[in-house]
Amino acid sequence: MATNTYAQHGFGTGLFACLFTDPAPDTISGLVVVSEIPQMVSDKIPLGSFTDVKTTHLKSYRKFNTYIPGFGEAGDATFQCRYSESNLNVLMGLRPAPTDGPPDYGALTWYEVAPDGSILIFNGYLKTIDKGTGEDDAVVLDCSIKITGPVNFQHVTT
Repeated sequence: MATNTYAQHGFGTGLFACLFTDPAPDTISGLVVVSEIPQMVSDKIPLGSFTDVKTTHLKSYRKFNTYIPGFGEAGDATFQCRYSESNLNVLMGLRPAPTDGPPDYGALTWYEVAPDGSILIFNGYLKTIDKGTGEDDAVVLDCSIKITGPVNFQHVTT
């Protein structure tokens, strides 16, 4: 399996949760923002990898295994924000409900704006929220988003 390529940003970025709109969003135009992730410290968004599908047969060239790319898998995006009761309430409100059904099954559309204005946009559901300690023994919330579908990139136009 191929390795994930990651986009990792820190200071000056914003991560936003929006209502689910499209199975493969590629622009933030028309999105309804539900919440900005409050007091975000760091985040890591995988850009995806593909599985390997073995296509070897008895007449493969020089008897070597051959492969083609299979399905893509983006994985889990992770982020960390400062702990407070209000930040925890915001995150708890973004979790999928047991009654969520089609078309989104509790997924939200997420986008991250980098300091240069470029945007990563994807669908996913808030998978985990863990309370822990970060740098300088600060109490933080470690969260992960299960990405469903591709991560799209919107380039900065200047």
